[in-house]
Amino acid sequence: MGSYGGVMGELLNRFKILMAILFIVGIVISYFTIYLPMRTELEKNSIEKFVLMAQLNDLIINQYIERCVDSVEALFSRHVIKSRIEEYRKGFINFQELKDSVSSQYLEELGTIKDVIGAKRVVDNQEVMSYGQIINFNNTKEYNLGNTSYNVDFQGVDLLISVYSPIKEEDEVLGYDIVYFDMNPILRSINNGDIKSFVLNTYEAEGRKKNKLDYIDIDDMHIIEDGYFIGYLYPIKGTDKFLYTRISKRILFSSADEVTRLYLIGVVIVIFVFVVLTIWLTDKNTKKILNKSQKSILKYREYAVKDSLTGVYSRFFLDGLISGNIVDYELENIMKGINYIILIDIDNFKQINDEYGHIAGDKTIKKIAEILKLSVREDDLVVRYGGDEFLILLKNTNREVAEKVLERIKNKLKEIDGFDSPITISGGIEELKDISSIEECLKSADDKMYNVKRMKKVDV
Repeated sequence: MGSYGGVMGELLNRFKILMAILFIVGIVISYFTIYLPMRTELEKNSIEKFVLMAQLNDLIINQYIERCVDSVEALFSRHVIKSRIEEYRKGFINFQELKDSVSSQYLEELGTIKDVIGAKRVVDNQEVMSYGQIINFNNTKEYNLGNTSYNVDFQGVDLLISVYSPIKEEDEVLGYDIVYFDMNPILRSINNGDIKSFVLNTYEAEGRKKNKLDYIDIDDMHIIEDGYFIGYLYPIKGTDKFLYTRISKRILFSSADEVTRLYLIGVVIVIFVFVVLTIWLTDKNTKKILNKSQKSILKYREYAVKDSLTGVYSRFFLDGLISGNIVDYELENIMKGINYIILIDIDNFKQINDEYGHIAGDKTIKKIAEILKLSVREDDLVVRYGGDEFLILLKNTNREVAEKVLERIKNKLKEIDGFDSPITISGGIEELKDISSIEECLKSADDKMYNVKRMKKVDV
């Protein structure tokens, strides 16, 4: 009996060792085949969702800068102001009379522009009018340039945008306007959640790039591991500054951490109950988290690709498609089949804004976008290309159809009512033979569109 008991004890010990080995093997296998792939996939989904939200902030900042530039360019669009400067240039009035006549209108126009903290107007290198703070940035070019320019820089702890806009009569530069905007309100408006955005100079940005992750590497897009944070770094268009958006790893990877907790619980259950049950529970809960993450990605994809005013595709999204800077790979094939483009510009849009205000201008843009969407097929793309410019990308068609589309749009515009003056457009059609030549194609369509505009003015 003693011998039998010894054998049974040995067999039991062997069985216990075998079970322990099976448990350990089961845990190791589940760790490498289930837990690690799931956590990696969740982390990738979390980073992809974060990048879409960060791109939305980048889009908001770029749209804000465009609005600042448009507002400054509109300062000189009033006919009365142009007339007074012309009178001064011809010697009908002196400089003091010029200052007296345009100052009140200048201040009135500035009062309609949001976030202005300072401005000045210069004619013939003499200051006609100044308002608020005048900041002399080291890299602000305050001389007679022929094109509008802007700059983002710091003044102490404040972040400012300076916009330079030349005063021109045909090709002659008569002077310029410089307007300074406080950028802090727009940053505060986008920094009201877990994601925070900052503006960095080149030196600061280069320091962040040293910690770049390998997850995404597309042109100027940088995903940064920044201590307890994950960051997204992207250059602000037209400046030497970068928009840096970051989120805490604890918040970003909360879904992955939840899976980790579930796995540890599962390991305990495996030890005491059954391996398969643990795998089932982990798999079930992980799928729920993945579905939730996927829904969030769809939500932020909509924000990132659509223009907020009109609901059509945004210029930011189009530039991303052309350059390849699109994180959402499901949208990569959206450009396939496009072989004709139509570039459209609203006639006399600045006059609409000047005479009826920006609300009427926004109403006009929204109506045009609505008509464009109704005039094309579901697979065709409508893009808000600029302030009052739209781009239609037609798929698998020909020039005759493209011309009919443009004519259909013009006819629909004739039928609309509820506006103080008729709305007309000018358009340029160009064939796109290869997606790599889209920039040349856009330039050609732009030239054709402005030829149409010039012909209209000649007819008038």
